[in-house]
Amino acid sequence: MKNTLIAKVIIILFLSFSAHSKQFNIIGGWGSTDCGEVLKDYDNSEVLNIVIQSYLNGVLTGMFIESSTGTTASSSALELNTINYCRANPLDTFIQAIKKTFYKVAKPRI
Repeated sequence: MKNTLIAKVIIILFLSFSAHSKQFNIIGGWGSTDCGEVLKDYDNSEVLNIVIQSYLNGVLTGMFIESSTGTTASSSALELNTINYCRANPLDTFIQAIKKTFYKVAKPRI
């Protein structure tokens, strides 16, 4: 079970880097990409949709751990909020959309 999870994570990371290599600036990954480009890939490719969801969940998890906060929102709600922000603000970067979601739902751990 644990080996299967590790294999899935490695494959998703590999797909994330190779799928995103078309960008001019690979250093920032999906986070430095504008929301318009992320939405194009999110809406038009099932594989990239999964990669973007994984990136989003990974970044949010890291932000919650680093800030010692948490949320009661589901991953689906977090994804929907971030994607809706991107749809309303296509010129913002994806990391800005993720940060908006984080600041909206983050609560101190008790």
